[in-house]
Amino acid sequence: RLNDVIHNSAGVGKEIKAAVALAYALLGDVQRAGFNDERALASYGKVASLTEDRHLQMAVAQSLAELHTVRGDACTAAQQYLIAAQNACQTDSRKFAMQAERMQFYCQQANDAKAR
Repeated sequence: RLNDVIHNSAGVGKEIKAAVALAYALLGDVQRAGFNDERALASYGKVASLTEDRHLQMAVAQSLAELHTVRGDACTAAQQYLIAAQNACQTDSRKFAMQAERMQFYCQQANDAKAR
C-alpha cells in the first residue's frame, strides 16, 4: 500500500510524503529486528527520496551503514556513514565521520586484496 501512495504522490504535499518516509523507516526497523536484512535495505532505501527531514535521513543512513557493515560491504557502509555525518548534529557528525574513515580504510584494504 505504501508503494501505491508513492506512485500516486506526484501532487501530494510534503506532509504526506514525510509520513510515508517515516512509515518506510519504521518498516525497515521492524524488518531489521526480524533479521530480514534484504527487505530492511529496500525499505530504508526508499526514505531519502521522500523526506527532507535531516534527523530521519541521518537515522536511516546510520541503519544502512550498520547493515552494510555486518554484510561486509565496507565501501557502501562508508558512504552511508558520510551521509549520516552530513545530516547529524556536530557531536554525532564527528562520530559518523570517524566511522566513515574506518570503513574507507577497510574498503581500501578489500580493494587492494582484490587487485592482488
